[in-house]
Amino acid sequence: MQLKSRLFSAIGLAAALFAGGAGAATIDYGAFRLDYDSGTVFGSPSFSFSAGGGVTGFGWNVPTAVQVVSEGTPAEAVFELPSFTLSANPGWTLSGPLTSFLGNLVFSEFKGSTSASVSGVVMLDGNAMSINPSLTRTVTNSSGNFSTGYYATASSQPVGAFSSFSFSGGSLTLSATSGPNSFASITAQPQNELKVGLVANPVPEPASYALMLAGLAVLGALVQRRARKT
Repeated sequence: MQLKSRLFSAIGLAAALFAGGAGAATIDYGAFRLDYDSGTVFGSPSFSFSAGGGVTGFGWNVPTAVQVVSEGTPAEAVFELPSFTLSANPGWTLSGPLTSFLGNLVFSEFKGSTSASVSGVVMLDGNAMSINPSLTRTVTNSSGNFSTGYYATASSQPVGAFSSFSFSGGSLTLSATSGPNSFASITAQPQNELKVGLVANPVPEPASYALMLAGLAVLGALVQRRARKT
């Protein structure tokens, strides 16, 4: 679901968010809880990650069932993306940058053409936005009528602190077009990923605030004492 920053547009109130169902499931990642729909071809999240500065996130390996093949006639395949809501757990604050990535879906074309796009609705603390970006096409090899490469999209949103983030009604559309004696396809590889990243930091305990204030008071007293001696 790559959420390409230039294609975010506010749309006011959105359709109802994912509210659970036969595929409803929950994972607690410590800093936040993820409620998600496990009923899509993506299933449950495949991995989580963390880095310095509180950077953390989760994602899915794109299943190899995500593909489209055209052998002489146009073909299109639409895959439902997992809906999810992540919410801060008590004692934690969530903030941006809010990042997302989808890729790299490999394409092959012989006298044919392909395209890929995603759509859906995101909501950040009650503010809804629609997305409908085309995935970026990168050609890695081109010789005569034959081309190969991959599709991917990424976004980094510099949002401030938030308590919940949701994605719903999402789909990935793959299209391939070819005529007689031609071929076109897009296929997912085991290493392909759909992932979301954010920053999570613990809320300082009241005792920590008191200790910090006490330290500042001591420092201030020392500065005043030195000033009087000079």
